Amino acid sequence: MAGPARADETVLYQGAPAWARPVDASVLAKDGPVVAVYEDQTRLEGAKALAYEERVWRLKDPSTLTRLGTITLNWRPDVGKLLVHKLELIRDGRVIDLLKDNKFTVLRRERSLEQRTLDGALTATLAVPGAQVGDILHLAYGRVEADSALGGHVQTISSIPSTDDTPERGRIVTDWPISQKVAWKALPDRTLPSLRTVDGRTVFELALPADKIKPVPDDAPPRYRATPLVMFADFADWADVSRTYAPLFARAAAIPAGSPLAAEVARIRAVTPDKRAQMLNALQLVQDRIGYLLNGMNGGSYVPQPATQTWTTRNGDCKAKSALLLAMLNALGIPAEPLLVNAGVLDLPVAAVPAPLAFDHVIVRAHLDGRDFYLDGTVAGASAASLGDDPSFRWGLPLTAAGAALAPLPAGGPSVPTALTTTSVDLRAGPDFSDLVDAQILLSGAVVRQLQVFEQVPPGRQRDDALDAIFSKVFGQVTMIDRAMVFDAAAGT
Repeated sequence: MAGPARADETVLYQGAPAWARPVDASVLAKDGPVVAVYEDQTRLEGAKALAYEERVWRLKDPSTLTRLGTITLNWRPDVGKLLVHKLELIRDGRVIDLLKDNKFTVLRRERSLEQRTLDGALTATLAVPGAQVGDILHLAYGRVEADSALGGHVQTISSIPSTDDTPERGRIVTDWPISQKVAWKALPDRTLPSLRTVDGRTVFELALPADKIKPVPDDAPPRYRATPLVMFADFADWADVSRTYAPLFARAAAIPAGSPLAAEVARIRAVTPDKRAQMLNALQLVQDRIGYLLNGMNGGSYVPQPATQTWTTRNGDCKAKSALLLAMLNALGIPAEPLLVNAGVLDLPVAAVPAPLAFDHVIVRAHLDGRDFYLDGTVAGASAASLGDDPSFRWGLPLTAAGAALAPLPAGGPSVPTALTTTSVDLRAGPDFSDLVDAQILLSGAVVRQLQVFEQVPPGRQRDDALDAIFSKVFGQVTMIDRAMVFDAAAGT
């Protein structure tokens, strides 16, 4: 069906904002690094982040011409707009305006669709017309972003160019009103310039190329090996982040009386009065009956979808699964709260400014019988034996109405082995014959759910080959005589 295109889903063409400090690319020498200028200027105004970026490249050779022959710009239409200010070629001192007769094409490309991810991002692309070796390519663009999920707060990240694309010159500049309290940090940690005040605004300015960070060992904590960046946010502290984000989950975890989800909770309660068994049943239901689908569109990057919607569609991401699990536990009388964690850079939160940008995952922390239970609805294979396992994350932020502090998480490891191998070798035939081996691998955890697909594969060559591949990873090159796979649903093995 046809419909009107919102302004934030189209590229807007306009001049640079009055506060920006544009670059004069016509005075650049033709010789020098490929990246001549890298400007990243950001202005924070309350809940808005206004960005102005400039890139100037020297098209020195055919490979550079090919690599930079297509310009791509990405943005999320649910939180902001993309503005294009300038795209031009400079050839022998003559400026060629490419936007006069050319415009960007807007694409919706779900680049991680095969990972069940819909981020809603749009891509504006333009093949640079008429570019030649020896030209200077000059691009200026900006974004205006305001995420309503942040409750009136603002956060932003500026990347620091690495050694692979070190610019000849440039700056990372971020400013905000002196009345707005903004925290800033670099990752990995580095010496940052002092702030200054200009016309009633606080100004952060880092000159490029930035000083190189000293090499760190390969086994250094992940935060020391992270992509170089500077982060800014105006949350007062972690408690401010906690109480700002908590209402989003409180609303999503509501269960209307008489709804199908309420009936499911009643069914769990009727099965057993044991609270721990009820918690396990709720977790298994979320893990096994709700498929994973990240929908980042229309504010979905931070806002969890309602638990009733997740139960109806049978799809949801970590936020949706956690909101559903939280709703069921609350209805069962088991105290619980969402817990923000980072699954990629495990120790990033402790090095970041207080802001949601420090996290990429959410789980549920439940409280029962004087202890904490860390429940992740996005994995599979929960069992009675593994229910009390410590989480695999380092730091967590509980989301509560009163606000909570960032806290270290216990790291005791799994309570049962994820793989236990037993091998019996028969050497009685003597050294001139192959050893006869009887082996068993007892598996538990998430891999069990992944392997249950074999229950649907009938006996035959396909099933045998798949099982042989699993055993060969453990035992190396062997000749299989017989094989079998048995699932114990009660034990989760």
